[in-house]
Amino acid sequence: MNTPTPKQIALESITTTDRLRPVDQTALAALAADIKERGLRSPIEVAKKPSGEGYVLVSGAHRLAAVTSLGWKAVPAFLVKGNKLELRRDEILENLARAELTKLERAQFLAELKRVYLELYPETAQGKAGAVGRWDATDKMSVAFVNAVADRAHVDERTIYRAVWLGEMLQPAAAEALRGTPWEDNQAALIKIASQEPKVQPKVAEVLTRTDDPPPSVPEAVGIATGTPLPRQAPKADQDFSRLIDAWDRAAAKTRRQFIDWLAENGGLG
Repeated sequence: MNTPTPKQIALESITTTDRLRPVDQTALAALAADIKERGLRSPIEVAKKPSGEGYVLVSGAHRLAAVTSLGWKAVPAFLVKGNKLELRRDEILENLARAELTKLERAQFLAELKRVYLELYPETAQGKAGAVGRWDATDKMSVAFVNAVADRAHVDERTIYRAVWLGEMLQPAAAEALRGTPWEDNQAALIKIASQEPKVQPKVAEVLTRTDDPPPSVPEAVGIATGTPLPRQAPKADQDFSRLIDAWDRAAAKTRRQFIDWLAENGGLG
């Protein structure tokens, strides 16, 4: 089997529009430093534009941005072929193989990949937006989808469907507000946000990420966003005291005497 040979492609001829994953500036700086020291060890992938003039990036946005920041004029790239949907599929599958994806990014990639598969294989598609686990072994598209994802991302079927649901249900405005924050990699919190009404989700995300006294949990953020704040819990010491008084009120006279004797013996009354 012949190994494809990368070509040197001029940076100015490569278009990088409509990317699912924005370039992370911290990761970019680290990658640029590594490439400067050791070179680019993994070529990017590009496809010819339908017009035949120039190229569109398929995979390697961070690598492309890194060599651009280093002042390179050209970059080694594999030339791949396919229609728009096939190239989108390849872009997503390449990214899913990367361990540094956050839970939010993985969910968005998988939701978009499902959409692409539904368009590529409409005659076999049975899955619907927002459906979790609705596909089965008799659904050819479902099997192809799960196998492709599991092969690249090394995750099980249940994890795939949960992430697809999250990517489909989480509103874009909410996702954008959460991007770049610790909440982006907190799947339990993301699921709670995605379970809210669509119009509420961006408000919850805004409350969670505000700089002035942000709430520590999604339920509290939901309460603030919807105007139904959760009741404030008393400090732990006050809660313990309340439980102690409640236990005293419910105790029999003999039990109370035993407790008073115990306090006296242990210096609690002097």
